[in-house]
Amino acid sequence: MLTIKMCGLYDSQLQFHDVKVTPKRTTKSYEIEYYLSENGYSYVDDAKIPHKEGNLLFIRPNQVRYSEKSFLCYCLHIEPTAELEQIFKDMPNLIQTPSKSVFRQCFSEIIHLYNKSGNGNRLQLQSKIFELLSMLYDEGKIENKRNKAGFRGNKELLERAIHYMEDHLASAISLSDIAAEVNLSPVYFHKIFSMYTGKTPREYLLKKRLSLAKEQLITRDISISRIAENCGFSSQAYFSYCFARECGISPHEYRQKKYIHQI
Repeated sequence: MLTIKMCGLYDSQLQFHDVKVTPKRTTKSYEIEYYLSENGYSYVDDAKIPHKEGNLLFIRPNQVRYSEKSFLCYCLHIEPTAELEQIFKDMPNLIQTPSKSVFRQCFSEIIHLYNKSGNGNRLQLQSKIFELLSMLYDEGKIENKRNKAGFRGNKELLERAIHYMEDHLASAISLSDIAAEVNLSPVYFHKIFSMYTGKTPREYLLKKRLSLAKEQLITRDISISRIAENCGFSSQAYFSYCFARECGISPHEYRQKKYIHQI
């Protein structure tokens, strides 16, 4: 069983509200942070890493770190084990997650389970953490491969495409629209997007729309039909179908449960 040292939504301003640069410290755990804000930088062994939404920091024990300016992130700190040290010895410190909503949802579920009691929930929590670690391991291999293969050009194209999709979640955009934004043919764009993200553009767009819908179901007092429209679904019926298939419950049931996860 993995030993969790810290888990939750972390706001650095609450702890360091009058500090622009935090003191240097040597880590004792595996520290996994998924950034929700774009403010400032983290320094890991003096490497400068921006606090960019979707950036994921994986910090190994005995690394020196500090940060500049405030930031908001999901965090999970795990006590090291010999097995983890062997598996993650070559893990890069920065993973720029193309599938932001997948990681964000996984962290959200981990925090939700961490704050609940009961043996069943503890088993589910361990299972969900191993799922996160598995995704991180896969992304870490891809990130290392990208770095070795000089992936910079395609990486920039993918980032542009993802930004375009995220900016047009409420619009009926097609594969051709996205490919045209990065000056590629639809077939070639579909190929490289799927190769480097593990998802088709359509799958990514659906995940992102459902993630936005979940936030609006909790935070906005508007009708479900309006949320469906805001998130780019052609009808409330299709939105409800996609939501139930992905989450196992209806949008109305999700709203009633009020899944707000905080420490």
